[in-house]
Amino acid sequence: MKGMVQTKPLVDSSAVCLGDGEKIRADAICWQGIHIGAVRNDSEGRPHIFRDLPSGHSAHWTCEVNLQTGRKTGPAGVDWLTVPLAESLANPSGEGVTVKREILRPGRQIIVLNCLDMMYGHSLLKLLNASRHLEDNPERGLVVLVPSFLRWLVPDGVAEIWSVPLSLKAMKKFYPSIDRQINAFCEDYDSIWLSEAFSHPSRFRIEDYTRICPHDFSEQQDLVTFIWREDRLWLPHYPAKKLRKAGLQSWALAWQKRKVIKFFHEIRRRFSEARFAVAGLGTNGHFPDWIEDHRTNRFDETSEKMTAQLYANSRIVIGVHGSNMLLPSGLAGMTIDLMPGDKWQCLPEDILFREANPRMAIFRYRCIASESSPAVVAGVAGSMLQQFRVLPLFLHEDCVIEKNKLRQTDAPRR
Repeated sequence: MKGMVQTKPLVDSSAVCLGDGEKIRADAICWQGIHIGAVRNDSEGRPHIFRDLPSGHSAHWTCEVNLQTGRKTGPAGVDWLTVPLAESLANPSGEGVTVKREILRPGRQIIVLNCLDMMYGHSLLKLLNASRHLEDNPERGLVVLVPSFLRWLVPDGVAEIWSVPLSLKAMKKFYPSIDRQINAFCEDYDSIWLSEAFSHPSRFRIEDYTRICPHDFSEQQDLVTFIWREDRLWLPHYPAKKLRKAGLQSWALAWQKRKVIKFFHEIRRRFSEARFAVAGLGTNGHFPDWIEDHRTNRFDETSEKMTAQLYANSRIVIGVHGSNMLLPSGLAGMTIDLMPGDKWQCLPEDILFREANPRMAIFRYRCIASESSPAVVAGVAGSMLQQFRVLPLFLHEDCVIEKNKLRQTDAPRR
């Protein structure tokens, strides 16, 4: 099946081959966590070769690890993916981790969507593949393997949810306790397919995951929200780096706060009735009373839902490029993504587009160099606030004409 690989009753041999093209026998499936691999034993029955199956980023960059020597083979330039895999297999964790299994719709044939990852954005984007499987493969139950912190975003209609209570950092490790539990779960099924878990799926409705309706442009008051983070700042890269190395992170955060306030001030001068808010992770510093402060030091399900609703209420969200911009861009009316100089190659990986008209998409989702001043960015934001009610009338007018023609054609004749 397109976008999937079979792992039971037989492993798809085309997905399991050595670097030289030789196909291998799969004696077991290893659920490493981020990676799922087919394992071949040696002549004495000991695990010998771990071959990454094509799921998530491994669909593009597959890796093979010799479990006895630790030697890995794989593509160059993706050490961030392959090195943690090899190291985790060489040094498995003895920690016992309990996987929570929720059976919602029993069946004998399943598709497993693995959303485990060491990066929040990667996990969330993998989860959005659920829409495709629920729509295209209703005859097979969809099982979502997900970090516990994303459990609230799992859409309705799945067959099972397997939740893993680990932090993003801990996801780098290999936990044999998790591997044993999942292999035990898999014994309940006659056939199992592994989703390719595309890194940037396009077929999804964000409201199916958040249970929150995206922004309603008919709302009268404008809300502008800045997405706060304390590890990647709206500052010139090198000064921020030097301040952090010198142990002066508080100075850098204060600098960022001043820029955010100045940005809001510039917009407030033109749109006096607008509301302003900051949201995100980290609560360093205090903002004036006219700026709503929704930041937190730790997200849980309640605060995640409240913040998601704030995004949906926002006419514009603005923030520095990263996974922190995924949900905001998917729920808010418009987005300004501040791009650091070393992240332009990642454009536009952190945007969840909900606009089908390409001209309106260019208008609603803007990417601006993070070196831009608050005044420059406020100028862009102000133009968006000024035009959003009028511009669609021009950019969609041919669609309106075609709809009117269709109505006239379909009208009953007298």
